[in-house]
Amino acid sequence: MQFDLLVSEDKRSYFINSRKEGMVLEVGASYLAPNTSSPLTLEGEGVKLSVVLPLECVDSSEELVASQMSYFIN
Repeated sequence: MQFDLLVSEDKRSYFINSRKEGMVLEVGASYLAPNTSSPLTLEGEGVKLSVVLPLECVDSSEELVASQMSYFIN
């Protein structure tokens, strides 16, 4: 299943060009807002997913931008 855009429930974090493969979400690009907690609930295109963020990304005081990432679906 592919998604052009997934947005967090609080509308502060974004995942672009994503693909769900079993219990993994492959993401083309992601933006995590400061102080984002895990698991992160994403919504888009009629779907709601809960993804587990890496420990180094959880509650960071800075925004985080990454490309070609994989996240486990909770």
